[in-house]
Amino acid sequence: MVKAFKTSLPGFEDTTDDGDSGNDKPEDIDCFDENEDEFEHLPKHSRCYAHTLQLVIKDGLKDCTSHMCTVIAKASKIVNFVRRSIHASEMLETENKLQAANATRWNSQLTMIRSILKISEEKLNKVESPVKLSSYERKILHELSLILDPFEYVTLLVQNNVSASLTIPVTLGLKHKVNQLSNVYNNKMVTTLKSSIETRLTQFEKDNDFILAAILDPRFKLRWSEPEKVAPYTVLLKNMTSALDSHLDTSTPTLNFTDYVTSYWVESNQRLWNHYATEGPRTTNHFEGLHSKVKKLVKAAHPNIFNMISLLRQEEAVHALTLLQYRAGGKRIPRKRKYREIDNRLQTLK
Repeated sequence: MVKAFKTSLPGFEDTTDDGDSGNDKPEDIDCFDENEDEFEHLPKHSRCYAHTLQLVIKDGLKDCTSHMCTVIAKASKIVNFVRRSIHASEMLETENKLQAANATRWNSQLTMIRSILKISEEKLNKVESPVKLSSYERKILHELSLILDPFEYVTLLVQNNVSASLTIPVTLGLKHKVNQLSNVYNNKMVTTLKSSIETRLTQFEKDNDFILAAILDPRFKLRWSEPEKVAPYTVLLKNMTSALDSHLDTSTPTLNFTDYVTSYWVESNQRLWNHYATEGPRTTNHFEGLHSKVKKLVKAAHPNIFNMISLLRQEEAVHALTLLQYRAGGKRIPRKRKYREIDNRLQTLK
């Protein structure tokens, strides 16, 4: 895993040194011998998306032109010179500070390149650096920054938010962005990145676990899916929820989990408390309390599905009891003024 993130932009290999050990071997990744009998009790193994994404980026960087490598090396030398020269640092004191690059992290090197581009060409040329960047070379660095920007964004996204539900949506978004880049920049690096995405990342789009994770994420649901795939994905979801239902204790009356997920997450834009609307008063606290509780459960970083179902059943029981109290003549929560005003307007229209 560590090895995959030790990817450097071409031209940086000999210009910086952050002390990282180079003893990691490619075969260190997944080096154990998988014995089915020994590991059969473990959950299904899935490839690390962040690791695979770094391999895609590495494929693209291998196909940088020799001229681009030279320009990147120049940029690195300029930054090293400015950071070591007191006079050069004073000249650029009013500018944004040039960022140092980690010798083995391509995204930190990309940040360094951006810091150079933020300084005007005229001011940078006044620095007595042994190498200079021409206007054309600055343009090359700018194009490299634009090409790698979506990959940097996705890398940071999947590192900060550990969730399988992001995998398919960000892959589709990355494909779309790279297709746009290929129409603008007709070079081998973009072509290789596009090909590597298809080769390495498309596998995640076919994995049922990642498909279900994306569907069950309230941020995405089925918005990312192509229209012709909505039906089979819905069947997949129903099969999964039916399997869960078969393991649940159904002695207590509750909303069938399959119907709940299908109706309120796939086939309808209704809010989560709308299935009470025909019986409950048109008020706020009772229904919004249920919605707020469910929302907190669903938005948990890694909700345990069985614990979540148990908590949902508890909330279901509490609010069902409240409805019974209403029907028995119990005191109801006062309706909000805005609802009373709406009813008054409707009465005047009759």
